[in-house]
Amino acid sequence: MKKRFMLISSIAICLLLISLVAYYNKDNKNQSHAHSYGEWEIRTAATCATAGKKICSCTCGKYQTQSIPATGHTVTIDIAVESTCTTTGLTEGKHCSICNEVLTAQEIVPAMGHTEMIDTAVEATCTATGLTEGKHCSICNEVLTAQEIVPATGHTFSEWVETIAPTCTVAGVQTRNCDCGSIQTKTINATGHSYGAWENTIQATCTVTGTQKRVCICGNIQTKTINATGHSYGAWKTTIQATCTATGTQKRTCICGSIETKSISALGHNFSNNTCTRCSKKQPSAGLEFTSNGDGTCYVSDVGSCTDINVVIPETSPKGYIVTSIEKSAFSYCRKIVSVTLPSTLTTIGVGAFAHCSSLSTINLNYVKSIESSAFEYCDALTKIELPNGLLKIGSYAFSDCDGIIEIVIPDSVTTIGQGAFSYCNNLLSATIGTNVEKIYDSPFYNSNKLGTVIFKNPFGWSCKRYATNPIYFTSEELLNTDVALKYLRDRQAYEWSRE
Repeated sequence: MKKRFMLISSIAICLLLISLVAYYNKDNKNQSHAHSYGEWEIRTAATCATAGKKICSCTCGKYQTQSIPATGHTVTIDIAVESTCTTTGLTEGKHCSICNEVLTAQEIVPAMGHTEMIDTAVEATCTATGLTEGKHCSICNEVLTAQEIVPATGHTFSEWVETIAPTCTVAGVQTRNCDCGSIQTKTINATGHSYGAWENTIQATCTVTGTQKRVCICGNIQTKTINATGHSYGAWKTTIQATCTATGTQKRTCICGSIETKSISALGHNFSNNTCTRCSKKQPSAGLEFTSNGDGTCYVSDVGSCTDINVVIPETSPKGYIVTSIEKSAFSYCRKIVSVTLPSTLTTIGVGAFAHCSSLSTINLNYVKSIESSAFEYCDALTKIELPNGLLKIGSYAFSDCDGIIEIVIPDSVTTIGQGAFSYCNNLLSATIGTNVEKIYDSPFYNSNKLGTVIFKNPFGWSCKRYATNPIYFTSEELLNTDVALKYLRDRQAYEWSRE
């Protein structure tokens, strides 16, 4: 403890000595320095009620101080607040606008309370609502006792009374009255017509409509159309019998005399043993080959796989093309064929079409217009050829070497007979040449040695000549002499005949 006390005492003595030295130096300095003070600095600002303080200092550290006067209050009026029915008011007061110190305090003014006013009740009517009595403040208009809505009473009407009676077409009117004077009306629907029974005025027939009418009690007349009764036909009766290829016709008659007709479908062929049991038409041969002409028609191009000995050529090919001709050599050397039936559509028999068909004995040429060269050459079994009136041309050697032919009649339609057309027909006895033949080429009957009769149906204007020679003209009397005609028709010197 003693040492601590001594230490503290030593420190205190040193500090005292330092202070004395500093004071001494300062005092000596002041005695020899001229002070130079700077600008005043406010250290404590003045307020409304208290003074402030400002200071200025010299470079030596010495300073001066001065007091700043209090600024005084800036008075602001606090406006009085008027009291209302339900809220208090305030008296006028004052305060400082700088420091907000209250200078004159405001006092509370009590609320005034409501001034009641009666809201008169409104009576309800038939159509308008009413109101109960109420109250409100006349000063602030606050509702003190609310008025309640009283519902409208609604009309009290009397019974409905008819004022305008309805008719069949015009509506009527009913009215009723309320005690308040209100009038209500409503429409009564028109009664609508009350018609009697329908009566016929124009009787309907099978094809013509009729008319009916009916009359209302008000005199209005209503009409309507009666549909035609339609025909009442009897049973169907056949008038044209259907065939295998042609449609038939049936008719039936109505009580009014009207006649209705209908077609009966063609029966179609019923083939048995290659012949139709109804019309005897031959059944078309199968296996024949056809080639199109590109225009919807075609021609028989080859016998194909057909093995029939009685060949029937159809009117149309399996593809539906119309068969119009037989191509060159189509049946040539078919030695087993006995008969050929041609369709009505076929008009041309081509070159050598049936050449060397040695068993062919029957063929119908009914619709053929042109028989080309060698068409039936060496058909020895042909004994009778019926050339159709419509045939135009007989080609060269068309019937050459047909030993079975005994007679030939060339129809009036033929205009041209080709070279050697009936040559080497060893059993041909007679020939008739039609009226319109104009050209007969070389030796049409060459080497048909049994030919004894040639008849020109038109013997006028004929001449014949050998190549590069002058023509020989014949009179009709000369050509009526068979010997003269035969001399040139059978001559192998190639005479060509023409008629002017």
